[in-house]
Amino acid sequence: MSSPGNTPGPTNHRGEILLEKLLGEFKTFGEGLWFVRRRIERMEPKVNRMADDMAIIKLAIRRHMKDIGQLKRHAKKTDRRLAIVEAKFNR
Repeated sequence: MSSPGNTPGPTNHRGEILLEKLLGEFKTFGEGLWFVRRRIERMEPKVNRMADDMAIIKLAIRRHMKDIGQLKRHAKKTDRRLAIVEAKFNR
């Protein structure tokens, strides 16, 4: 006696067609994935260089912010000294 899944007929034929369709779609998906992977591999070195550049830029910004802070403090001291000098001359 044969099992229902092994019997030839419309149900079994539809299953084979569905399986072929799924395999074709999976193959197409796999090919598309391959192209995506290749593109990412080409982009990866550029992204790494950009990350390195960003690290350098962040360091430079921190240094500039520190310098700006020092200049602001120096400008405040200079303003106070100038106010004292002006006050002495305006007496």
